[in-house]
Amino acid sequence: MYEVTSLWDKEKKKPIQKRKYLGPENKIYTKSKNVDYSKVISKNHGNITLLQDLGIKSGVTEVLRKYFPLDFENILALLFTIRYS
Repeated sequence: MYEVTSLWDKEKKKPIQKRKYLGPENKIYTKSKNVDYSKVISKNHGNITLLQDLGIKSGVTEVLRKYFPLDFENILALLFTIRYS
């Protein structure tokens, strides 16, 4: 939480805010002491990996592979490029 005071800067002729940090809202700051953060790994594989995984888990990939065995990869690639406006 912050204490915010609005003031007028006479030199710059515009409003400014002074903020003072008061601490967390619930006065409880918990950081898990049981997690060794040095062993946490984060990897970025991009959107395509997510879409491939969703296609496999939903069964769409297998349906396309069954009915379009020669072109299923191209159809999936087209589906991945579709953007909704």
